[in-house]
Amino acid sequence: MKNKPLILISPRKSAATGYPDENTYMDSSVSWNQLLISEHGGIPVMIPMLDDDSIRQMVELCDGVFLTGGADINPSIYGEEKAEYCGEIQNDRDSAELSMIKYAMEMKKPMLCICRGFQIFNAVMGGTLYQDIPTQTGTSINHSNWNVKEFYGFEPDTCAHPVNIVPDTPLAKLVGENTIYTNSLHHQAIKQAAPGVIIQAYAPDGIPESFYVDTPDQYIRGYQWHPEFQTENSVKAAIVNEFLDECSK
Repeated sequence: MKNKPLILISPRKSAATGYPDENTYMDSSVSWNQLLISEHGGIPVMIPMLDDDSIRQMVELCDGVFLTGGADINPSIYGEEKAEYCGEIQNDRDSAELSMIKYAMEMKKPMLCICRGFQIFNAVMGGTLYQDIPTQTGTSINHSNWNVKEFYGFEPDTCAHPVNIVPDTPLAKLVGENTIYTNSLHHQAIKQAAPGVIIQAYAPDGIPESFYVDTPDQYIRGYQWHPEFQTENSVKAAIVNEFLDECSK
């Protein structure tokens, strides 16, 4: 039997309750991220905030890298100062994910970048971000939508917003649709795409929703929405299965 692919999941810092020191934190991962990988045939590997060399070893050990959602990214990564409307920043997580991206790129490991992962990959590669979508764009679409139906839904009457797919892109070929419907939970977004980062889907207000990197020797895909929180559907399955198939080669 062929071994399941090992997928390295980026850590996040969460407050730990019940400890004498209220500033106690734990390195963790949202269970939905682990379920997304395990239920589709991979083995999730969650690491704490490690040093650069330890992350290099972990990237080398695993078959693919999964950058997940979480806190805002330090604007210094893309050459800006932190504005008042930028949210919580976790510099240790930024540092860990910079190392994950660096070594995944060097080793040509497949990468799946979701929400924050979508944003930090673009920033690290030389692109920029909106520090706060409503403030900087004035859009009428609520991209940070916790409504239960819209959060888990993926049909026209239960979604946060449609996603319009650019024709003839990898995503268009993968899902066979021009428009899909999804959840949304972010207040930052790609403003300027990095060199080599090709946007393949947009929200109706022009906010980028998916990218691919046009390289013949490495699979890299990014999605601004949260397939891990959706109930099972064909788009979610196609996205995750394609990634895991690449990790199994």
